[in-house]
Amino acid sequence: MTTAASPLRTTLPPRRVGLATRFTAWTRAHHLGAALLIAPVLLFLLFMLALPLASVVEMSYFRRGPAGSIVRDVSLVNYTTFLEEPVYLKVLVNSAVVGALVCMFTVALAFVPAAALGLTRSRFKNVLFLLILVPFWTSFIVRTYAWIVMLGTNGVVNGALRGAGVIDAPLSLLYSRETVVLGLVHAMLPFAIVPIYASIERIDESVLEAAATLGARPWSIFAEIIIPISLPGVIAAAILVFIEAMGAFITPQLLGSANDMMIAQLVQERFLASFDWPFGSAVAVIYLLFTGVAFAVLLAGRHVIARHTR
Repeated sequence: MTTAASPLRTTLPPRRVGLATRFTAWTRAHHLGAALLIAPVLLFLLFMLALPLASVVEMSYFRRGPAGSIVRDVSLVNYTTFLEEPVYLKVLVNSAVVGALVCMFTVALAFVPAAALGLTRSRFKNVLFLLILVPFWTSFIVRTYAWIVMLGTNGVVNGALRGAGVIDAPLSLLYSRETVVLGLVHAMLPFAIVPIYASIERIDESVLEAAATLGARPWSIFAEIIIPISLPGVIAAAILVFIEAMGAFITPQLLGSANDMMIAQLVQERFLASFDWPFGSAVAVIYLLFTGVAFAVLLAGRHVIARHTR
């Protein structure tokens, strides 16, 4: 006895494969899935980073003509001028010194709060981390003007000192390299705390408990376990802070003096005041090369430290 065919089997139309399904199968067959995912990022980097950078490099080989015009004669005259003139080398050295000082002070000040936040098991840990990120929501210019209000002739610091009878005349606290370093350290602290905290927060609690069980004192645990393990994060923080501080513009412009010009100010002056775009481009390229070398050195040190702390 034969059974009748099911009505569902006879009436259902053949299944159609959607366009999205066929496209997905095609990308898998040709191994293009990863390429399509990163294509938007590559296009963004191409048009927003690579092409402008290539334009700056090309411009650096030209020279300034009369009335700010550009003479398209390819030469290295801008680079040789920068390297032969002591005033421009002084700007580069000053930028490197300020970047190094800011890097050193910022990392040193950031380590303690980063370690306290990374090692705490308080239920308010997320709130404390959020408070560290609050400065990111405040404008760089606002924070810099806050230091002007604090350190100005009629500012908070001079007012407090005069009110306490410590000084009779206001102190000149602004427009110096020290003030620039102070402002940049304040601005760069979150950039240093976050990577150090991320490195310390990953430390296994059982390692610290084992050291304490074996009789290690808290200071020994901190010096021999926490610091070595967190060194990759410290180097990462140093890279971020040094590059950001060396190329800073707003803080040196508002808190610094003309005698302590930094390289970003020199680029701005050449582009907008002197209309010497080729030389300004050459200065920008030299800054990129210098920071690239510094980045490579710090990154190599980070890899060496990471291998030794495993």
